[in-house]
Order: sequence, then C-alpha cells, then structure tokens
Amino acid sequence: VGVDTFYWSFSDVNKSFLDSTFNRYNENPVIFPYTNSHPQPDTLLIAMHAVNRFGCGDTAANRSVILYPGVTSDFSIDQNAVCDSVGVLFTNNSSGFDLVYEWNFGNGTSRVDTSSISFTRYFLNRTNDDTTYTLRLVATSDYFCKDTSEVPLVVHPFIDANPGAVFIRRTR
Repeated sequence: VGVDTFYWSFSDVNKSFLDSTFNRYNENPVIFPYTNSHPQPDTLLIAMHAVNRFGCGDTAANRSVILYPGVTSDFSIDQNAVCDSVGVLFTNNSSGFDLVYEWNFGNGTSRVDTSSISFTRYFLNRTNDDTTYTLRLVATSDYFCKDTSEVPLVVHPFIDANPGAVFIRRTR
C-alpha cells in the first residue's frame, strides 16, 4: 500500500544474478521470462524492495520458485489423407527430459511408451464417407509437466473392386 516503485531481483541458487534490478512503477504482475533447459529443476530466488514517494522503504521476505524442465509435445505424420488400410508413418518431435508418450489414435486405440522412435500405424474406414481421426500425443515428464499436440488424419473409404458379376470362361 502506498508504494511508488518496486525493485525486483531474480537470481539462481548460486547467487548468479539473472536480473539484478527490475523496476516496476505499479502493481501490475511482474513477468520474468525464464526457461529451464536443464534435466533437473531450477530454483530461482526472488527478492523485492518497495519504496514510496517519500523515500520510505520495506523489503519483503525472499521467496523461492522451483521451475521444472519444459515439455513440448510435437509430432508429424507422412500423409494427412490416406486410403483405407494404408500405413501412416508417425514421427515424434517432442522435446523434454525423461518423457512418457501417450498416443491416442482417435479410433479407440492408443499406445503408451517412452520411445521417440518413428512407427507406422494402419487405419480402417469401412463406411461410404471420409472419416477424420484426431491423432493426439500427450508428453509427460517425471515432474508431471505435460503438453498435448493434435493432428487430423482423413481416411478415405474402403473400395471393394468386386463388380458383383461372375465371369465364366468358355472353352471349345
């Protein structure tokens, strides 16, 4: 209450200053862009000193925030539309550390694994119309951080080449 200037300080546990002074002149939230690119959690120490227009100040108790490694779910398929019973190649492009991958193929089937190796999956469509499946990948870290990505896949109907007539070859 009655604060004119906030002085923020962000540092890691080794006291390496990431941003030694971050001044704010209002009570809007402070957004400090930081990404943990290490396999283990990072701890940031946050300090704040407030001063009013008369030069009176107060320092808040330091706080620590644990930032877990980020997770990005991402995958691609080699074809966005296929005929019935044609294989689709899945390539996992997710990033993060020690991830578990939960695949949902939109057709009632799923797969859970820890491998990012590409694989092929076959899709059926025994209707008379195109069917669109929403393919979904949820990547989850050991710290329960997760991200989800989705890609649509169109599967064209099954074609039955049987003309419905029987041909008899006559010999003389």
